[in-house]
Amino acid sequence: MFNRFKALLVTICSILVFTATPTYAFQMSTSSENNTVFDFAKDKTIDDNYAVFGNTLNLKGTVVGDLVSFGNEISVDGTTNGNILGASNMFEINGKVDRDVFVAGNGITISKDAVINGDLFVAGNSIQIDGEVKGMVYSGSSNLVVNGKVGKGIKAGVSDFTLGPDSVVNGNIVYYSDKQANISSTSKHTGTIEFKQSSKEWSTPSMTKRVTDGFYSMLSILVVAILLILIMPRKMEMWTNHIKDSFWKSFGLGFVFLFILPILIFILLITMIGIPLSIILTGFYILAIYISKIIFANFLGNAIVKSNWNAIWKITLGIFVLSILNLIPIVGPIIGFIALTTGLGAISLGLIAKK
Repeated sequence: MFNRFKALLVTICSILVFTATPTYAFQMSTSSENNTVFDFAKDKTIDDNYAVFGNTLNLKGTVVGDLVSFGNEISVDGTTNGNILGASNMFEINGKVDRDVFVAGNGITISKDAVINGDLFVAGNSIQIDGEVKGMVYSGSSNLVVNGKVGKGIKAGVSDFTLGPDSVVNGNIVYYSDKQANISSTSKHTGTIEFKQSSKEWSTPSMTKRVTDGFYSMLSILVVAILLILIMPRKMEMWTNHIKDSFWKSFGLGFVFLFILPILIFILLITMIGIPLSIILTGFYILAIYISKIIFANFLGNAIVKSNWNAIWKITLGIFVLSILNLIPIVGPIIGFIALTTGLGAISLGLIAKK
């Protein structure tokens, strides 16, 4: 299955490589056809951001910048001074990460030796946290086991949630599930534990399918987003600034756009003269809906990253975070609706500004 999407991953990484500037430099590595295992040696150091993908990735060296990794089996044993952004069937972190971690996959493990100094955003089927996360843990999964240290609390949508005997959680724990968590008597937590009843959509088959479909959808949207950044960088910046400067105005206009335009199209459709215009407006409406979430993801990436990242890195991060948030019951659909309407509003403000 990995080979099926290898060309797509090559396209994404190649675009990133050829559009990078010296200010936002990074390096890229891949596994070869003959050797599907890629080893990044312990004594090696990458002074830039680092993008790597392949079938089996053993990353033991040091990455001074951010690490972006896609593959089938990924093990990060070394030190990452920036963020980690990755997706894999099996993803394991054994080393130190100075900033945040954004990962999605079937099985994800934060081992006992791992230390994450920032927040952990994770979506998958089975998630095991035995190491230390000094920030928050945001999780959408079928099975979540916490048997390590969490510094600022947990927010999760989960089917089976376990706080193991060695778990230490400083901060509040809020979880959505169809059943109560399994909490060890020796587990330690300083804040409150809030259980919120949800449907059984976090069952294992359902969650696995949602994560898989979401991963492939994220890749396809990412290709379109990168092309938009390359083809129309000024428009993307303008739309993003509209959300940043006039968030609620964008949301309100987008809400009107979403529901009023179909009514207008229908009225034109029932008049013989208006049929050609209704067809044109229908195409514009569909295109605007697709682009709207990309615009919001770009806004989200810019809001998260305060440093001078390349525009493509920012939108990649925004799409990844938005994809993970969409997996969370109740919260996901709400965020998706906000992204849709706000993005549509930004497009509307752009059209109004032209006049």
